Amino acid sequence: LASEEEQNFIKEVEFRMEQTYAGEKITIVKRNEKEYYLAGKYNPETMAERQIEICKGADFETLILIIGFSDGRVLRKLVENIDENTVVLIYEPCMDLFIHTLKNYNLTDIFLKKKMGLLIDGINGTEIRETLERLITIERLAKIKTIIVGNYEELFEKEVKHFIKIEKEIISALRVRWNTILNFRDFSVFNIIRNMKYLYEHYSLNAFLNVLKEVEKLVRNDIKMLSTQ
Repeated sequence: LASEEEQNFIKEVEFRMEQTYAGEKITIVKRNEKEYYLAGKYNPETMAERQIEICKGADFETLILIIGFSDGRVLRKLVENIDENTVVLIYEPCMDLFIHTLKNYNLTDIFLKKKMGLLIDGINGTEIRETLERLITIERLAKIKTIIVGNYEELFEKEVKHFIKIEKEIISALRVRWNTILNFRDFSVFNIIRNMKYLYEHYSLNAFLNVLKEVEKLVRNDIKMLSTQ
């Protein structure tokens, strides 16, 4: 169930529809006596194209985080330009806006094609940290792309900042862990190599060969990790 704060927040938001000069449907959201065009008034397709520019060429190792389900235009443009195995997580801070979009735009085909997850305040929005901790991994650190859909920073400032804060905290913690692993790994390799001459003199051939295998394993892992950066 939505919290009292979420319920009060939803009541503050109103929607209406317009058409662009080209005849496309667009949504206008009103909050605190201000109106915001979700997709731009004149050329919504171009606006969506610009927003997904950083994600073009994304592959199966990329994680794309979208803040704002909006009217679905950015999402549709995104799936046309990324690998079908790319993981996409969409966070929508307003349940009523999500419902409005589903009622007024046909997006069902998009969810059949891609690996997508949805976090919606009032439904499962409390699972942001848990979900991001599962999706943001050391292997993906260099391939995380975050899109804040047009006007969401103004419409839902508090919610957007909260999501970004959690994302940054998880990334920061993983980087610390990554650096610790690298430092420990360097120290371990150094010690093994330094002690190899003693192993050769005082241990059996099998023990010596096992150490060589450990060195090979560490080096291979380092190369693999570096290739993901």
